Amino acid sequence: MSLQIASIAQNCKALRLPAVGAQFASLAEEAGQRNHSHLHYLEALLQAEMEDRERRSIELRMKEAHLPRIKTLEEFDLPSRRTSLPPASAPCRRRLSRTGRPVLLVGDPAPARVILPLAFAIAGLPSTPAGCALTTAAALVNQLVEAQREQSLSRMLARWSA
Repeated sequence: MSLQIASIAQNCKALRLPAVGAQFASLAEEAGQRNHSHLHYLEALLQAEMEDRERRSIELRMKEAHLPRIKTLEEFDLPSRRTSLPPASAPCRRRLSRTGRPVLLVGDPAPARVILPLAFAIAGLPSTPAGCALTTAAALVNQLVEAQREQSLSRMLARWSA
């Protein structure tokens, strides 16, 4: 039996299925105890792998976004802050955060222009394959100039427009 377990673990590693490799034995034991079918067991294994991949994907996008802190749209109370956006903009903010399109906020770094992009980025991370990023105009210009110098500008623009 231990030879079989080692073989399955090795195959999972080769196939890059870390969650299946980590959970196949415990899920098999649970399936046996509850008299679940082979299909039920397979479904549980694949579901565990999908959940693990989604979790790791979000963690990676969060890391790549270089966000200074976590703030969601629900936590951000725009009308109570002294801004020029009307209170009726809350549904619009939620819709805009789900479009996956670039959002540009221009002006002084007031709380609404710092916290609101964070909330947009957090809301967009799970649903945006390309991820999100928060940057300043100066940093963006520097990235564009460097990409042009390295002749990778078209690749960078294609990544942003995906």
